[in-house]
Amino acid sequence: MRWMPFLVLVAACGGTKSKGTTGPVGQENPCGDQMCSPELIEEIQRSFRSRGSVVTKCYGDASLSGKLTKPRAKGRVTVISHITKAGRATSARVSESTLAEPVVEDCIVAKVLTWELPKPDVEVDFSFTYDVQPD
Repeated sequence: MRWMPFLVLVAACGGTKSKGTTGPVGQENPCGDQMCSPELIEEIQRSFRSRGSVVTKCYGDASLSGKLTKPRAKGRVTVISHITKAGRATSARVSESTLAEPVVEDCIVAKVLTWELPKPDVEVDFSFTYDVQPD
């Protein structure tokens, strides 16, 4: 099987819907009634952005093992995770995907559950979108 490089574009636009989304789920502030600082929100976003290589590896491993259902598949994967005050995601799921490659999506979710994340003052549901495509 031929090795193909992959590129994961990490899309983060502070809660806007244009080129990917990141941030709160269904609310203005991810901390609900208790406001999170913009610094904390940015810190969580940075944490997800910095792990783009993990998403690249999930995609690359699936491709190299022949598990992709569509060769050279590309799309967006939005993950919602529940982040505790301890900075751990106790749950994560794909809320939306145009990639439509379950093996990649499942890998991303499994990885999110292992990450140490910034510690919010209150538990928060946080969404982040990765743009995934072959290079």
